[in-house]
Amino acid sequence: MRACPHCGRVHALGRFEKGCPGPALRTGAHSLLVRDGVLARQAGTATPAERESALVRDHFGGDPSALQASLARRYVYGELIAEHLELDIFTKGVTTGKGRTRAAVTLYLSVMDRLVRLAGQLGLERRSKRIQTAADIMREHREGQ
Repeated sequence: MRACPHCGRVHALGRFEKGCPGPALRTGAHSLLVRDGVLARQAGTATPAERESALVRDHFGGDPSALQASLARRYVYGELIAEHLELDIFTKGVTTGKGRTRAAVTLYLSVMDRLVRLAGQLGLERRSKRIQTAADIMREHREGQ
């Protein structure tokens, strides 16, 4: 028996099993499998819940408001969608056989724009800190005397 090209497992009697994305591609359940991080290509990556808790812990110090928590959850799911689209684009290419831009590329750019907007709302942009030079420290020391 061959391994399933969708999940990498060997199915009994050649039938799909629960959690295999093969039939899910036709039924729409594939999105749920991507969201839950159960696809073979997502092995070893953090689940959305783990990503969200890390984002909240690292950025908000673990105590966000309800709105911040909601935006953080949406940001994490947006990242997950972007990663899924990136893999699709890298696998199938940017253009169709006739040279037209694939719909996945347009959707990916739209998702990236949304992520940038969400990051701005969450305040995730990084600002450079001014580093104190030796001259600044000496000036503060003289002013303090």
